[in-house]
Amino acid sequence: MNFFDYPIRGVDLSTYDGAVNWDVLNTKVQFVIPRIGYGNTMDAQFRANWAGCRVVKQGYWYLDYYSNWYNPQSSVYGIGNYDWGRRQAQNCYKFMGENALVWLDIESAGASYSPAISTVWTRVQEIARAFLEKIDELNGMTNGIYCSLSLTKEFTAWFKTRPLWVAWYTRLKTPEQVKAACASNGWTGRVWYWQYASDGDTDADGDGDGKSLGLTRNVGDLDIW
Repeated sequence: MNFFDYPIRGVDLSTYDGAVNWDVLNTKVQFVIPRIGYGNTMDAQFRANWAGCRVVKQGYWYLDYYSNWYNPQSSVYGIGNYDWGRRQAQNCYKFMGENALVWLDIESAGASYSPAISTVWTRVQEIARAFLEKIDELNGMTNGIYCSLSLTKEFTAWFKTRPLWVAWYTRLKTPEQVKAACASNGWTGRVWYWQYASDGDTDADGDGDGKSLGLTRNVGDLDIW
């Protein structure tokens, strides 16, 4: 599977990708999705990424599903799930500074500071729903969900009508097969993007090519529309 075989392709970015070369990246992709932040924190590279992007851009927000009840040292410890979800949405909207589609990144966080997401799934959905309801209200859009293919089947029906950006790391499937797999897990919303790799290998030769895209590392997330 060659990244450049697809006419509409993109990458997602966060502070871990450092200061990318936008003069190069803007010529290689058709869309970019930078991380806006998480919890109460803006991604350190978000402003630079948002300003540098000259192609279609949307943002993603990493869902903090643990600080309000799992981490007693956190400043938000003790806040209810509903209020914590809404507060994160308000932070997201404030940090973004303009209206654009937001993808809520729902995945397990590090084992050293959070429980596995599957073990607290009811809490996760409470926080996520509050976030999505609030961000929809703030930007006037039906915002989407980013998650793994395996996680798509775990959501309640309310979530499954939303736009989906799915992560499934395989080069052995077609976009049509990816959409069919999501549908078989009960997802009825439109599948917008497929993140098929995180190794930055654009030509499937086993070596990462992130630097040729303008990234600071040879690894990187590859997405197609």
